[in-house]
Amino acid sequence: MTELHMYVAYLTAWTIYQLWSIHRWMKSESKEEKAKNAGHALQEILNFVSPKAVAGLAMSGIVFTGAADVLGILLVKGFIRDPQWLDTLLLGLVCVSIIVGIRAAIEAYRIVLGASNSRQPDLFLVRHERLFKRGRINLEIVVNRILNVLYAGFAIYTMVILLQLLHIL
Repeated sequence: MTELHMYVAYLTAWTIYQLWSIHRWMKSESKEEKAKNAGHALQEILNFVSPKAVAGLAMSGIVFTGAADVLGILLVKGFIRDPQWLDTLLLGLVCVSIIVGIRAAIEAYRIVLGASNSRQPDLFLVRHERLFKRGRINLEIVVNRILNVLYAGFAIYTMVILLQLLHIL
């Protein structure tokens, strides 16, 4: 397997993840129902693991997905160099992805630790999910959705370039 094949494999997995995120967002169930399900699952996990460990795992998961996004954009940037404005845009996306990833990791740690320490984690999570009411526009959610669309678009474009380099297309 050549280096280009590995790049195509990584970009394919990354693109599928981004498209899955967009799909999940478009057909998402009610936020309160998701929060209650997460709360019940968290109660079961807390029988075996400490609250700090659960919060640390949640934060690690967010950091891992954020790092995957940064790596994916850097990989795209390696194959898309022209025009110059696009190269600058991709560098800006790397910075935005790092900031969004750090904010999401800190927020996930805070929320999961608070839910783990509460006596009824499902109620804690429902209270947090009410912050994202449909009537109010939350800039962070909008930014995350736009980033998912941009990541998927750039990754698909780069996969086409790589497949042409491999003489598959």
